[in-house]
Amino acid sequence: MADDNSVQSAIEGLDAEELRGPMSGLDPSVEALLLQPPLPPAAATAAPGGAVTLVVGLPGADQVSVAAAVATMLGEEVGPRVALLPPEGGQLRGEHFGMALAAATAVQPPSRRSQQHHLVLATSSYIGLMEQLRMLAAAAVGGAAGRWRLAAVVVCVSDDVSYEEPGRGAMAGGLLAQLLPGFVDCVVVGGSNTAKVSELSQLVGYRLPEVAQVRSSRTQLLRARQELLPPPAERAARLASQRAMADREAWAPLAAASAAGGSRSHGGSAAGGGLLGPLRASRVVFEGALDVNRLRDALADLGIPQDPSKAPRLPLGDVDSGPPGEAGAPSAAEAPSSSSSSSSSLVCVSGCVRLSQGAGLSELQGSRQVAPRVKEWPLRGDVPVVMGAPALPADGQLPGGDLLFVGSGPIMEPKRLQALLERCGTSGSSAGTDTPTAAAAAAAAAGAVTTAAQLTAAQRAAIRAAHLWDPLPEGYCFNGTQYFDAFGDASLEHPYMSRFISEWLSDQRAQEAAREALRETERGPGAVRVVGVGGPVRL
Repeated sequence: MADDNSVQSAIEGLDAEELRGPMSGLDPSVEALLLQPPLPPAAATAAPGGAVTLVVGLPGADQVSVAAAVATMLGEEVGPRVALLPPEGGQLRGEHFGMALAAATAVQPPSRRSQQHHLVLATSSYIGLMEQLRMLAAAAVGGAAGRWRLAAVVVCVSDDVSYEEPGRGAMAGGLLAQLLPGFVDCVVVGGSNTAKVSELSQLVGYRLPEVAQVRSSRTQLLRARQELLPPPAERAARLASQRAMADREAWAPLAAASAAGGSRSHGGSAAGGGLLGPLRASRVVFEGALDVNRLRDALADLGIPQDPSKAPRLPLGDVDSGPPGEAGAPSAAEAPSSSSSSSSSLVCVSGCVRLSQGAGLSELQGSRQVAPRVKEWPLRGDVPVVMGAPALPADGQLPGGDLLFVGSGPIMEPKRLQALLERCGTSGSSAGTDTPTAAAAAAAAAGAVTTAAQLTAAQRAAIRAAHLWDPLPEGYCFNGTQYFDAFGDASLEHPYMSRFISEWLSDQRAQEAAREALRETERGPGAVRVVGVGGPVRL
């Protein structure tokens, strides 16, 4: 029997090994990426690659503005590139980082292959910083795109999207997981409410006491080169300090446990969502002039912004709603098909739009704190976007846009988002909600049923009643309530019920096609036409 001191020493050794081992979450590749020194000039031509500035944040947290400011600071002599991830507005995955690095390497002009170039990676996700650094490390160190070094890690925090439920003070999922001590070089703090921004700044200061903070206005960003692009030697010394090392060893296990818990619960990395349930994202690409005022009115009933006079009720969204067939999502039979709009909630909407013919690009953002508003799109034409550029009309002049909706509940279904946007065009007759055609289109989209599993009990009962006395197969009989086969087995449904359901679904699809054709003929020059919907995708 070992004495107490020996047992205690063994336990301490196991604890130390766990902190240094893979169970701790302190991934050696992440540590190597953080502490990797810059390549000397003579080694720049040995292999493709360069420097990466990683800009992370929740959806709608001003990542695009920060990426544009960093690219402007780097200037033409460095040839900066920008990648907006995830490219399709869905869940951020590891292959996205590799694709972005490969795209940046491919577009590098031959005349500059001997120079160290720079890529600004801006991610919009609820995934924690540790997991994102793991993805980047896997792609940046020894990958097919060459060897890249990490120049800076910038976290964007905005009051406008930091609270999932402002009325209850509930912070958005993933926010604290991105403010990870020992990994961050700079935090950009912004928002529209000065008092809330001040509170958020205090939280960041408490969480990351030695990390520089910069306000998100363009003027402040352009003045903060030293914070956003720290000198490599100074940054390496700070990250290698005992304080930073201790922070990483202390916080990495918690980040790893959080990510593992999200993976076990939702079939993926840590999922966003708390009071609203698991969040989903849908990307909508449209053509036509969008009326921002109508969009504000349409989104007001969906929680953008939250009405301060109404106390939020629980549950705010579907507890486990997701697209059929996706990991952690209910099957088609379990998916909601006729829920009311009150069970739907949006967390934020963001994207790039051109509001009128020949107008410049605008960034549209709305959240549970602020109504949708537009401002100038930060990424001008002189900054090339190698991945994740918004999908806009090809001629560069026609109105249109690319919007990402994040929320929960039935509103995230493609038909509903399509109907919502088509009512928000500038055309008074075709897009207005007061016309019978638009109202019928909205109702049809809200109750669209495409499979037998999505039928409600009322719809199934109506089909049964319509075919109650239809001819029966040989050997069957009907007593007015039940059907009996030749062996006396009873059933409440007609033997040909599956055929009747298929015919009913075919009729519904034909009616929807006719309604769509009617909408096409009634669309005027100011109408919005949805050309693509991606999702919904569990975040």
